[in-house]
Amino acid sequence: MRLSPLASLLLALLTGCLAITPMGASAQFAAPPPEADDRDDTDDDDDNDRRRSGGSRDVVLSSDGRPEYIISAPVSAAGATRAALIASGVEIDREVFFPGLDRRTFYFDLPQGVRIATVQTTLAQFAPPARLGLHHVYRFAQGSQPRVYAAAMVGAGAPGRCPLPRRVRVGVIDGPVDPDHTALQGVRLTRHSVLPRRTRTPDTSHGTAVAALIAGARGAGPLAGYATGADVIAVSAFARSQSGEAANLERIGAALDYLVRSGAQIVNMSFAGARNAAFADLLAAAAGRGTILVAAVGNDPRSQATYPAAAPPVIAVTAVDAAGRRYRSATMGAHLDLAAPGVDLFAAKGPGGGYLSGTSYAAPIVTAFAAHLVARGVREPEAVRSRLRAAARDLGRPGPDTEFGFGLVQSPGC
Repeated sequence: MRLSPLASLLLALLTGCLAITPMGASAQFAAPPPEADDRDDTDDDDDNDRRRSGGSRDVVLSSDGRPEYIISAPVSAAGATRAALIASGVEIDREVFFPGLDRRTFYFDLPQGVRIATVQTTLAQFAPPARLGLHHVYRFAQGSQPRVYAAAMVGAGAPGRCPLPRRVRVGVIDGPVDPDHTALQGVRLTRHSVLPRRTRTPDTSHGTAVAALIAGARGAGPLAGYATGADVIAVSAFARSQSGEAANLERIGAALDYLVRSGAQIVNMSFAGARNAAFADLLAAAAGRGTILVAAVGNDPRSQATYPAAAPPVIAVTAVDAAGRRYRSATMGAHLDLAAPGVDLFAAKGPGGGYLSGTSYAAPIVTAFAAHLVARGVREPEAVRSRLRAAARDLGRPGPDTEFGFGLVQSPGC
C-alpha cells in the first residue's frame, strides 16, 4: 500500500525515524511548582502580548499580527499532536506542560497557505484526544452600575456568621489580591503569579473583592466572607494592556494547573470569554481530579454562553438584585446553574468597602457555599452541584430557566 507524503511523514515522526525540532523549542517550559509568591523569570513585557479587540472574541496575536491557536492534549498524545502539527505545515511557537492536569499545550499561528481545516483534519486522524481552539483572552465579569442590595436573601443571616467547621482550600484565578486589606486580616492567604516579570497588572480591587467575599475575616463586619475560615490560594493571571485587563488561556491554564497541584478543592473564576475546545479540555482535566469549578456567566446579555461558565463541569452563576431580578447585563443560557446576589453588593473596595455589581461578585458566594458542603464531607463536584441546585429558591418561571438556572442559591447553614 502506497502512503501519501503526509501519512509517510507522520509515520516517520511517530515511530522516531525522523528527528525534527519544532520552532520555538527553546521556549518550552513546565508550569512552575507550587510556591507562594513565586514568579516566572521570563522578561517578556505584556506589550508583546498584543490582542485583537472584539469583546468576548479577543484573541492573542503572534508577533506578525496573526491570530494564535492553542491545542490542549493529554501527555500521552503529545507526540502524536506535535507530529500532526509539523506534518500540517505548522511551526510550533512554544509548548507548555501542565503536570497537575496531565496536559501539554501547543501554541502556533498559521503560516501562509496553511488552512486551519487541514490542521483539524490531521489532528482528528492522528491525535483524536487533542483539542484545538483560538488562543482567547478572558475578561473580568464585573459591571459598573451598582444598585441597592440586601445580602440576607440567601439565608446566610449576615456575612461571617457561619465559619467553616473545618478548613477547605479555595483557589481563585483573578487579578492580584491585597493581603493588607482590612477584610483579609488573619485570613490564610497564599498568593502566586503566573505572569512574566515586569508585566503590568490590574489594581487589586477585583481580586480582593472576590477573595474577601469568599473568606473575609469574621471580624471585618459587613466585609466578612461567606466561608470564613477557608484557606485562599489566589493566583494572579490577569495583565493590563491598552485593550483592558485580561488573561490569555495559557496563563489561565497555568493558574488552573497550579491550583490543582496545590490541592485546591474549589476554584472560583470570575471572568468570561469565548467558547474554546482547549479550555474545555483543561477544565475537564481539573474536574476529573475532583476539583469543584465555579464561574461567573459574564455580563453581556447579547452573548451566547461564555466560557468557562458554559463548560459542562463548571457551576455557572448569574447575578440578581434585592428583588430577585436578573442583573440586566448578565449573560443568559441553558447552562446556568444558580443565581446569587451580585447587584449593589457591599464588598471590599478601595481601602474599605463599597457597592459593586456584576456576575463576578455573585460567583464567590456560590463558591463559599460549596466550601461549606465540602467541609461537611460532600466532596464530589457533581454532588456539590446537585446539593446547591436542590436547595435553591426558584426564581422566574417554575423550574430551571435560562435567566436564573435552578434559582437563588441558599446557604447550607451553620
